[in-house]
Amino acid sequence: MAKLGDVFKKDNMTKAETHPRRITKWIHYTKLKSNKYQYCDAKDKEELEALADLIEADGEVLQDVLVRKINADEYEIIGGHKRTHACRILVEERGLAAFEFIPCIVKDISDVRAEFQVYSSNGHHEETPYETMHKLERMKYLLSNYPEEFPDMQTGRMVERLARMYNMKKSTVGEYQAIANNLGETAMEEFKKGGIEKSAAVTLSKLPEKAQEDILAQGLKKDVEIKQYVEQALEPDEKEVKLAYEVLEVQDIDQPGRKAVAEQMRNDYGKTYKGMTGNRVSIACSPSHITVNGKQVTWSRFGKLLDSYIPYKAGKITADETEDGAERSPKTCIRLNQAEYDEIRNGKSYLILKRQVNIGDTLILQLFEEGRDVNDSMEVKVMHIDTEETSGALAEGYCIAGIVMESS
Repeated sequence: MAKLGDVFKKDNMTKAETHPRRITKWIHYTKLKSNKYQYCDAKDKEELEALADLIEADGEVLQDVLVRKINADEYEIIGGHKRTHACRILVEERGLAAFEFIPCIVKDISDVRAEFQVYSSNGHHEETPYETMHKLERMKYLLSNYPEEFPDMQTGRMVERLARMYNMKKSTVGEYQAIANNLGETAMEEFKKGGIEKSAAVTLSKLPEKAQEDILAQGLKKDVEIKQYVEQALEPDEKEVKLAYEVLEVQDIDQPGRKAVAEQMRNDYGKTYKGMTGNRVSIACSPSHITVNGKQVTWSRFGKLLDSYIPYKAGKITADETEDGAERSPKTCIRLNQAEYDEIRNGKSYLILKRQVNIGDTLILQLFEEGRDVNDSMEVKVMHIDTEETSGALAEGYCIAGIVMESS
């Protein structure tokens, strides 16, 4: 029978093998070299002075500095740059020779692992948004390009892995990635030095680089003022969106989910770099943007503009001209199923609409079946509008339009 002492001895050996011993090595501060991947140095000298005060008060460096040997007599710091700098202040500026040697743990790891641990060991540091973005991008690079170094971190989409690693929302990681991928050089420099906050950087990242530079040149740095400027000056207005809707025949692929509509438009027009110039509108399409009369937006944003200016079921908007070139009132296309369409044709004199219309508007009633327009339509004119929710029959946001058939 095995002795009880032998069982405990075996158990202790197993634990020792699982958790390697860490031996503190005392290294002179001049032998410790800064890591080129260190990304979050002290914000100012006062921060280092305060840390030096704490170390002096304790009489020692309480937490070992993580290093790796880089040549016969030098070590590269992995974690502990500020502690090392604070000891330099204590020795060189305060004359305290007791802090010349710093407690270190020497690690034998690869270049990839060393860079990775620079980021992971700074978890306690209060990072700026730029530093967080930088860390996430470098972590993404290491995990993607050196999977053999991180076999336990290869499951799930990258955004999910980073979100788990740093306890962030996936949407937050996505925002930082958008900033890293799309912010121009000028805007990135502003973001780095704290001239713009993260929310403003996210908004700017959705714009072409030239537009980012123009906005910053005007001194606009707060997110609310950038968004206001974009809406007023850089995006297609309601009329231009409606004209693009008509020229690109969006009604043929329209559906309630405008995100899917925008993606379909990107596939149909953007990948072929389609461009066209017509009456009152010029359109250029690329895989990332649509440009209407020189105003460029992402496809995703264009889908949101469709929702704002052409609520689903409002349908195709046409804007004809009279013989002298004057623009007629827009015509709104309303899609109806067969039963609704027959009721109007047979004399029903009103429509319940979610879209706001005006007296005198001409509506094109389009027969719509099985997810597509059928080659049958008729025109009616709005003679009366009632928005009262009489007896609860009319839902909020709807109106009743009294109509008459237009003469053929």
